[in-house]
Amino acid sequence: MDPAPLARVRQRPRPIEEPPPIFTASQLLKEEEERARTMGSDLLPSGLYGFDWLLGGGLPTGEVIEFFGASGVGKTQLCLLASAAQALFTNGSVLYIDTSGQFSARRLMVLANAMASCGRLPRGSVEPRLQRQVKVLTTTTTLPDLCGELDALAEFLLRLRQDAAPAKVGGGAPTGGGGASTAGGGASTAGVRAAPAEHEVAPADPFGWARDLRVIVVDSIFCACCGERVEEAETLAGAQLAMLGARLRDLARRHRLAVLVTNAARFESPSTRLGAPPTRARPPRPALGVAWSSTAHSRVFLRKSANGGRIVAQLVLHGLTSRQMPHTAVTEAKIYITFGPDGALACAWSLSARQ
Repeated sequence: MDPAPLARVRQRPRPIEEPPPIFTASQLLKEEEERARTMGSDLLPSGLYGFDWLLGGGLPTGEVIEFFGASGVGKTQLCLLASAAQALFTNGSVLYIDTSGQFSARRLMVLANAMASCGRLPRGSVEPRLQRQVKVLTTTTTLPDLCGELDALAEFLLRLRQDAAPAKVGGGAPTGGGGASTAGGGASTAGVRAAPAEHEVAPADPFGWARDLRVIVVDSIFCACCGERVEEAETLAGAQLAMLGARLRDLARRHRLAVLVTNAARFESPSTRLGAPPTRARPPRPALGVAWSSTAHSRVFLRKSANGGRIVAQLVLHGLTSRQMPHTAVTEAKIYITFGPDGALACAWSLSARQ
């Protein structure tokens, strides 16, 4: 074979390609401030005053918040509670992606009615708000499906918000100190402006919910990854899970969303699964391994109390933030939640020195 043609190919100059988009830190800061100005509050109500306190004021937009714990500990209940709170106390909407078949419209309605009673909202307004502001996706059951749906959502939101800037959404969540509270719905209403009257919030188009999207719930990320060998980073599933985490973070940052995900937990000690408090030597960890470990900005570990009557929620990770967080290097913050069958909630919280 004559090597001359190959030599000529090697000597051809490469075309000059356009560099990737590069920004300065000040440009990114201005972009974030502009998103905050046009898309509303940085903090959204979780539906439970004590939980807002634990997170430094509410659900932070632009971040991924992960609830992890054993099965049946209350992760889905908290997601339903946060979804109902957006419908009742803000103009923002929620996309609830159910991969586990655990979504209960009846339970959502029960929690919303209890919060409406606590917030002195008319019962007749609950169902229309939920119908308008809470959208549910139930066809996503596998990791590739979930990646595809999120890609389609990201492209759709980008096109939608390029056409017209979204209306400003209210719903800043309150801040507070330690103490205890017991309320019919446990709803966080202080510092949150009530949604306008029904005729004022009706969407003008079928995509109004997407324009006002503030919260995405993925319940559960673990169910979508079962049997995929995602904990082995060198597998295709492990690479897909890492890309999924990057997609969730990008959605949260680019569109100023609060992304809530639920996950199973890995227990080093069997007693922790049964209700004993975790120890420093053997702390619980979220499932799904290394590929998922850097996804969440904040992580909340949920477990049942020793007698099984209350849910104990403990913030175990939070990213760099300007919010005043009760959980620090020297203090440990916990909340204790009781869910009633009629939607009534009781919540107490504690702040103690680290051992």
